[in-house]
Amino acid sequence: GTIRSIPFEDNVTGRRCKASYQNADHVFITNCDNIDAAKKLELSSYSFIPHPINEDVPDWIDPDALRGKLREIFPADFWVFHPARHHWEKQRHPSWEKGNDFLIKGMARAVEKGVNLGAVFVHWGQCLEQSKALLEELGITERVIWIDPMPHPLMVEYILATDCVADQFWLGAFGSTAPKALMLGRPALIHLDEERHRWCLPEMPPMINVQSPEAIAQALGRLARDPDWRQDVSRRGRQWYEAYHSNDVIAERFLEVFEALRDQKPNTDQGTRT
Repeated sequence: GTIRSIPFEDNVTGRRCKASYQNADHVFITNCDNIDAAKKLELSSYSFIPHPINEDVPDWIDPDALRGKLREIFPADFWVFHPARHHWEKQRHPSWEKGNDFLIKGMARAVEKGVNLGAVFVHWGQCLEQSKALLEELGITERVIWIDPMPHPLMVEYILATDCVADQFWLGAFGSTAPKALMLGRPALIHLDEERHRWCLPEMPPMINVQSPEAIAQALGRLARDPDWRQDVSRRGRQWYEAYHSNDVIAERFLEVFEALRDQKPNTDQGTRT
């Protein structure tokens, strides 16, 4: 995501960052939407490569026991894991915004419609107090369990202990969180601008594409009440990850570009596509 805004800042850091991109033999873009920045920088050679995911699943984790502990705190039947940084404000800055308020409002509407849900939020970000105040205003504070930022193994345990992962609801792109959920067989809720992803993805990921509170509430309701659909979304997510985002796929794409650079193959006007 560094390419999204820093190279265009009028300061020393911005100018150095811009020069680094423009003088590179090749640039890998890990967020599909950053095609816009690549074009603006007039890069001569660039390609998409999925954001690498730590695929290790430790054998010592115990998701069932963790879910039991969550239910001791609040007896929910359906659990949402929201690991995103808390940042939402009127300005909706593209480099920071996560749209956490959309999720909170969607959860509240789902509860109003009879969904007995609970959620795990991570205690980080610039808008923690705003999120907590909104939870209180909407009457769902007791349904949210706050945890500290965690290393990969514990994040895996929380993903597997819950029923779905809620990513971000503003930017329209995904980084590493949603693919990690798909890899582990959990539905991912996210706002995805599909048109900005077609240049690099032969098939759109089967993420649940929502943004408005009402759409989020409807998705949470269906996931909670339709286990067959939830399992189908999970199955298709795992298949998509293996086909288009796995570490094996990433390694192959790295090698293709490295070999092309080694052989000094000419680049096309629109950049190398791999």
